[in-house]
Amino acid sequence: DSLFTAELIEKFLEEQGIPVVIKRSDMFDNPYLGSTGPRELYVNELDFETAKKLLEESKIVEDRNNLEE
Repeated sequence: DSLFTAELIEKFLEEQGIPVVIKRSDMFDNPYLGSTGPRELYVNELDFETAKKLLEESKIVEDRNNLEE
């Protein structure tokens, strides 16, 4: 579930002191779809490299190619 994974990553990063904003992907921003669909996670630009490194080292994110600016 995309929402579950996004919230798991959010909790992990916030425990490391990095605030996260979760947004439903614009492609799936449809009220008829409910809470399904992919999520986008945003961190402060100054925290990006640290967040990326933490996620790369963790086992939370399987598709590390999806970590982009």
